[in-house]
Amino acid sequence: MVNKCCVVGCTSSYNGGEVMPVFSFPKDDDLRKLWVRFVNRNCWTVTKSSMICLKHFDESLVHKGASEKRFRLLYNLKPVPTMYPASIATASLQAMFTPRKSK
Repeated sequence: MVNKCCVVGCTSSYNGGEVMPVFSFPKDDDLRKLWVRFVNRNCWTVTKSSMICLKHFDESLVHKGASEKRFRLLYNLKPVPTMYPASIATASLQAMFTPRKSK
């Protein structure tokens, strides 16, 4: 079974999408809350199979192994996902800058 990213709008490992390394949610409560906030889902709770893919982390927070297939988050740096898929980021920006119609 391939683990899939739970971030809204991310298609990593879904039906022909790019297969990406994924990371389990941290055990540290404060860090975990930040990850949950980033996922941006209503009425959702973290499970053992909840994962966030490599695409959402800055390069400086990830250590690449010698085989270039293994990745590890640098937990001493308190890694928090910060990068949304382009489709979500674009939609969010459009919503911010689209003038609202007055009634």
